Amino acid sequence: MEEILRKLKSIQGVIGVMIVESDGLLINSIVESNIDPEAISGLCASVFRNSRSILNTTNLGDLEIAMLEADNGTLFIKRVEEVFLALLTRKEINLGLIRLSIKNASKELSILL
Repeated sequence: MEEILRKLKSIQGVIGVMIVESDGLLINSIVESNIDPEAISGLCASVFRNSRSILNTTNLGDLEIAMLEADNGTLFIKRVEEVFLALLTRKEINLGLIRLSIKNASKELSILL
């Protein structure tokens, strides 16, 4: 699990990677020192659940990746089995590479869970 996090964190522009239980408890993380993963983990679970509810209401299908874009970066949240994989990135990223890396990491993580 640690190797998956390290691989994701090594991508240019990634400033934090977390694995979060479905109830919001932090399982593991690698983040820059100015980020509090404990504070973010509970919110990740809530954001994913609420986003999923919105999509179900609109009949757009199941949520693949929740993506919150802000002025200085983006938060990506993907459900993997019974946990969430969350990435925090700077604004200047290769979106295709991030999405592909999340997909590949999710497959690796699901084998471990």
